[in-house]
Amino acid sequence: MSSNLYWRPVDVNAERLPKSLKFAISRRLWDTDGSCGSGEAVMSVNDIPYLEGLRDAGVDGAKELIGHIEKHGAVILWHEH
Repeated sequence: MSSNLYWRPVDVNAERLPKSLKFAISRRLWDTDGSCGSGEAVMSVNDIPYLEGLRDAGVDGAKELIGHIEKHGAVILWHEH
């Protein structure tokens, strides 16, 4: 079954991110191929250099996620089926 990658700041509604970003980030956060992920993970301003690398590599959604982190300071990510 396929899953999607979502983000949200604390206590706010979730929004879906592109699948290409899900596949790239899942290896780092959950050590999976992006088909699944267990639990929630937090990305903060400390993760922006990693996300800038993904952005520079053309991974769809990386620039968007950087903007959310810059605005909120940190976001929570999770997989949802």
